[in-house]
Order: sequence, then structure tokens, then C-alpha cells
Amino acid sequence: MKNKLFALFLSFILLVTGIVPHSQVIAKALDGSEIFFTYINHGDHIEITGATTPYIRNRNGHFSYGMTIPEEIDGLPVTEIAQGGLSGIRMHQMIWPEWITSIPANCFQNCRSLQTIILPETLERIDAKAFGGCDALRDVLYKGDDADWDAIAVGAGNSYLHNAHILTNFNRSNGREMNFVFGEDDWSFKNSDLKEYLLREESLEHYLEGCHPDTIDRSKKLAFPLEYMGACGGFALASYMVCCGILEPSDIYEGAETLHDIPLCQESIEAICYYFQRCSRGELIEALNPEMEIAYIESGTLLSDLEQGKPVWFSYFIPELGGHAVIAYGVEEGEWQYNDTSYTNRILVYDNNKEGFQDETCIYYNEAFEEMYIPCWESVVKFSGFIHEPDRIPYGIRNFTAYSSTYETGDLDKDESVNAADAAQLLAAAAAEGTGSDSGFVNGQRYAADVNGDGELNALDAALMLQYAAYTGAGGGLSFEEYLAQENQ
Repeated sequence: MKNKLFALFLSFILLVTGIVPHSQVIAKALDGSEIFFTYINHGDHIEITGATTPYIRNRNGHFSYGMTIPEEIDGLPVTEIAQGGLSGIRMHQMIWPEWITSIPANCFQNCRSLQTIILPETLERIDAKAFGGCDALRDVLYKGDDADWDAIAVGAGNSYLHNAHILTNFNRSNGREMNFVFGEDDWSFKNSDLKEYLLREESLEHYLEGCHPDTIDRSKKLAFPLEYMGACGGFALASYMVCCGILEPSDIYEGAETLHDIPLCQESIEAICYYFQRCSRGELIEALNPEMEIAYIESGTLLSDLEQGKPVWFSYFIPELGGHAVIAYGVEEGEWQYNDTSYTNRILVYDNNKEGFQDETCIYYNEAFEEMYIPCWESVVKFSGFIHEPDRIPYGIRNFTAYSSTYETGDLDKDESVNAADAAQLLAAAAAEGTGSDSGFVNGQRYAADVNGDGELNALDAALMLQYAAYTGAGGGLSFEEYLAQENQ
């Protein structure tokens, strides 16, 4: 029955999105698996040729999208994505697989909803126009270091990638044991203590420090005006990040060692609202594929994680009331009676609408795990989403270092000077790209060559290099950055 429902669900998506598999596609995932991909079976490996994104409408009416690439399909490794293979897909987030070391040309062409991408340190190449038309791209989270990012070969037409907020050394794990501790990883005040929710524009700029100005402007348009009807997602998300060691309490309030230390103040309210805004706008980095979430429950992994004390961000839906988000952190056996129904197990939760642990906020279920009841709502609930992998959530407040190239501006050959040789190298690269050829530049050279910061390589950049070379030849002592700043005054 579930497979039939899945097939109908996929058929509906293909119908409403107008996506029809091409005739040359050998197979597509209609067998009840969680993959919404079209692909070619080459006998020894799989090549993905297209996809449509699973989605869920949240309580604010926004669609949440996410995508991950499977390691295998039909028992064969997925080692290739066709040029333009993911183009035009409506998704907010993407986690690029470690085992595919290049992003093909036009891969994300016109993916105008793509805001965040996580890239592995195994990535070696980004081909031409891989991110062409991705004008919403805001965050690029790269797991390697600055030198690794500099060394990636990159093709033309990826200005949106280079204008995004680049974070390097992106590693969720800091060695902390993932467990939830009341009085440390929860707040000392309740969601209902907040009489007014406020996220100021200057605070949003603070959180997005390092982003391209166009990116900040787009974020403001999404965030304002925004009416906050509750901030449960922000409370729960911050709690989860503290549990995982992603977010330090001092990032929210200076000197705080635990969330419980943070007072109800402007900084804490704005932090909660910032995370709530990312939740409510569908920006959680998780593949919200219904089959994946079903598998997470049915495989027993959910309960196994909770039994080990690993926190899980829960979003659930209460019929006729709305949605809510909590942190689940354990399971317990026993005997409980609610509404003439016996329950033998319960999931322990932290609910930011309550103070401390309360029996009535726990999620009660029977052996078959078929009905989940929460006494405080006097209702059976339906899960609408989980976060159980730290890689799939937004990064914390300024707690990662923005990328800083190992190349100095204008110094394309790293000889510690900006001269005619650098200008000639830039012009040759720009000419090659103009004819559709590869410039031969790596990432670091491209950042260094974009002297005027417009995201393009052209004669304007070369002219500034030559002007500076003439200036230093005449005895000028300013650095290139100082010279550019003077020219811009």
C-alpha cells in the first residue's frame, strides 16, 4: 500500500510540475524508494539525468525543499551527474556527495530557489555555469580549508557562487557527546514569556556578516515584514545546536556558558527570532522526503537515537490547532493511561512552552508505534519533520570563519606583486572564457582576479592592475588594497 501511495505521490508531482521523463531514460525511481530521480544505468554505475524535489507545505504555507544524492540506485553506485542534471529544480538546500568530485556544467542552472549548499573537501572541480541563474544562493558551506577552496578548478559563469557567503572548515562535530541536559541545553524562560517578537534589520545584517550585499538585501525581503506568532522552532533549533556543539551560548549572549544562563533580553529574543525565521521560511537543511522520514521511524533508528540520548529536533502537527517544535532526547518504558487508552512507552521531550520537565509534554505511544498522543494538547499528533543529522541544519550565529583566500587581490601568480604579468594572465583567461573555453583558473585565482568585486573577469580588472603597476613603478608605496580604496573614494 505504501509503495502504491508513493507511486501516486510521485506521479502527482510529475504532473503538477510538468516534468516528463525523456524517452532515453532507462529507469526512474517508481519502485517505492525514496529517490525522485531519473537516471541511466550504465551497467557498472548510475548517471543521474534529472530530478524533481519532494516537498511538504508547512503551517506558514511555504514549501520546504531539500535534496541529497543517493550513494546507489538499483544496487549500483551513483558516480555521475549529467550536465544540467539538476537544473531548474525548486529546492532551498543541497548537500553535495563526497564521492562525486566535480559539479558538471549547468548542473544547477536556473535553480532560483537554491539558498544553501554544503560542499565536501573532496570536491575538485566546478564546471562552467554550474550555478548559472542561482540568484538566491546565500550560503556556501565548505568542509575543506581556505587553501583547499582556492585550489578547486572553476569554470566561467559562476558569479552567484563567488558572491555568496563562503564558510570554510565547515565541520559540525567538535567532539562533544550529543546529549541533552536540563538546566544547560534549554532556556530558563518560556516561549510564552515573550510578549513581542522582534528581529531588527541591523541584527539580521549582524548574523549575515560576510555575505554579498545583494544576498543580504534578498534576505531582508524574506524576513521583513514578518509576523511572529510563536518561536518554538527557534527555541528548539538553538537547543539542538547547543547539544551538538554547533552553537555556543556565548554566541547569543556574551559570557553565557549554557542556554540556561541567558536572560530574556534583546540579544536572546533576536537570536530566537532569527532561528525561527529560518525554520518558518523552509530553510532547514534537510531532505524533507516523506519516505526518508517514514524510514527513519520504521527502521527503528529514531528510537535507537533517543535510547542513546541523542537529541532529535521534532516538528509535529496537531489537527485543527497547528504545528509545534520540541526537542526529544530519550525514551522510557512504563504504563500510562490517557483518554481510556493505555500507553507503554513515551518519548521524553523539552517543550519551550513549559518550564522544566513535565509528563504532559511527553509523546506517548504503544508497542506498535502507531499512535502518538500528547496530553498537554489532548490530541494525537502527526510528525511533520525531524532533524537528527547535524549536517542538515543552518549554521550558528557567526560561529564559523568566513573564507579568506590564500591569494592576495590581483596577485594571480603569488609572486607578492601586482604587475603586467598578472594583468596579461587575467586577460588571457577572460578571452578564453569569452570563446567558451576553460580559463584554467582555480578558485583562488578567480577571487584574486576580480579586482573590482563585480563577480566578472574582464578588461576593467586588468586596467586596475596595470594602473597599480604604473603607480608602484613610479615609486608609490600603497598596497593594492589601499590603492583600490583610494581610487573608489
